[in-house]
Amino acid sequence: FNITNLFYDFVPDVNVRITKCLNADYNLNAQFIKTFIENENMSTISMVRHKLDVFGFPKDNQLISLTSEYYNYQGTRNFFMDLLYR
Repeated sequence: FNITNLFYDFVPDVNVRITKCLNADYNLNAQFIKTFIENENMSTISMVRHKLDVFGFPKDNQLISLTSEYYNYQGTRNFFMDLLYR
């Protein structure tokens, strides 16, 4: 059999300091996999993840963070979010 796999991975990241006490970080992870047997496309898999983290520092030794992730895997969508105070 003549089998070919193509894998594409795209991972940009942006970190922004919005104010002195507020930072944000955005990350995208997009992956696409295609499998060909005898030059015929047998399968295509895609997964995209968006991640956004926002960090606030209201006072010394204090942190408030909001972390969120959005997944799209083969058309199935999931969203997760966490809030943290330290």
